[in-house]
Amino acid sequence: MAEQKKRLGELLIENNIVSEEDIQRALRYQNQYGCKIGQALVALNILSENKLLAALRYHYGLPVVDLGKMEIPPSIIRLVSGEMAERYTAVPLRLEQTKKGKTLFVVMSNPVDLNAIEELQFTAGYKINPVLAKESDIQAALLKYYNVRTRPVGAISISLEDDTDTGEMTIIQGGEEIRIVLNSEEKKELEKTQEEGSGNDQLKMNYEMMLKELKLWKAVVKLLINKGFITMDELKEALTKKEE
Repeated sequence: MAEQKKRLGELLIENNIVSEEDIQRALRYQNQYGCKIGQALVALNILSENKLLAALRYHYGLPVVDLGKMEIPPSIIRLVSGEMAERYTAVPLRLEQTKKGKTLFVVMSNPVDLNAIEELQFTAGYKINPVLAKESDIQAALLKYYNVRTRPVGAISISLEDDTDTGEMTIIQGGEEIRIVLNSEEKKELEKTQEEGSGNDQLKMNYEMMLKELKLWKAVVKLLINKGFITMDELKEALTKKEE
């Protein structure tokens, strides 16, 4: 029981699942995006969801379900409103009769959020027992049963302002901003084609092609980060690394 009072990060380090350096990276990520330490570890590709789930199960002593393989009846889903399910990243699972009365088992992203548990108990009218599941399965269930699409931790957005005329694009993630600028030769060429393009079909075509390429790279970078293939830190490092 004493071990369960330890922080999750300490437990992971003691069991050689992650390193101290990994936890420090995750803490910086957590501070930046306001997520839980476990979510940060997964977002940074330090831990897989399955390993995190096993650690959480040991840490909290709560049951784990494979939410992706379950079909929840509409009568159960109606016990928790869509607004509350979205707010607490929680999905009702089943209603069981126990010695203390009927208990509603709820899959929760944060199973130790006492405020969430109390509010769920008040609105549903049943005692709440938290259950663990993979975060991706919880997100999928929210979409399936409540049509709620939550934004992944650390997901990026590309600035919607059309800044391609200056040869720049802005990537924003959790309030952090990276501005990617074409190199001096590319920018000079872009400015030249912009100025002279109206009177030269070839230059106008070149200008339009450069804009399309820049927009394509916007979409590629956004996809790579949102899918977890690269992080903002890795992107920064790649952009600032000098070519050998």
